[in-house]
Amino acid sequence: MANPQKENGFTAISNELMEAIAKRSIASGPRSVLDVITRNIYGYTKRKKVEMSISYLCNATGMSRGNISRAIRYLLTNNIICRVSGDATNSSTYSIQKDYDKWLVRSRVASLQQLASVPCERVASVPCVRVASLETLKKTKNKKQNARACASNINNNTPCGKPVENPSLQTELTELLKTLHPKNDFQIIKNILTSMSFKEHEIDEALGRKY
Repeated sequence: MANPQKENGFTAISNELMEAIAKRSIASGPRSVLDVITRNIYGYTKRKKVEMSISYLCNATGMSRGNISRAIRYLLTNNIICRVSGDATNSSTYSIQKDYDKWLVRSRVASLQQLASVPCERVASVPCVRVASLETLKKTKNKKQNARACASNINNNTPCGKPVENPSLQTELTELLKTLHPKNDFQIIKNILTSMSFKEHEIDEALGRKY
């Protein structure tokens, strides 16, 4: 069972610096690297910087070398730490930028204060939109279906919405109407056209369109 004791070692860091770190939105990876650097500086008496290798940071954080490099770049870019690059024989040296006002990472507290200072604007009322009834939707659907059928008829050179007229029937009917009157001679006209092998429903439709 873990039982850490102050007597076994502690990190003497100022409360002000710890509070500044806590208020910043630092990503988890960079925060782990920052904690290791902080512990290895302020965990020793009068130490202001520390020499560290990438391998040491990997072992201390459990992170990969690539993630360690990205975390260090993040901390340097945001001016949270300072680094003196090493060489072939010496590791890089790191220190903490104690002037946290120079850190470029935004403060959570400042963000909340800025959000609270934004004046509330009155939300414009949303106009009421009438929802179409089910019957209206059915009619609309039928209209769309009829429109598609009409388009199909047009592609087939068929007039939309009207029965196809028989040109021969129209010609014969026109000739008969020159001598016969449909009101008085309707059945005679119909019998004559039927005898010419025209269909009865076509005759009725033709006479209905004429009168």
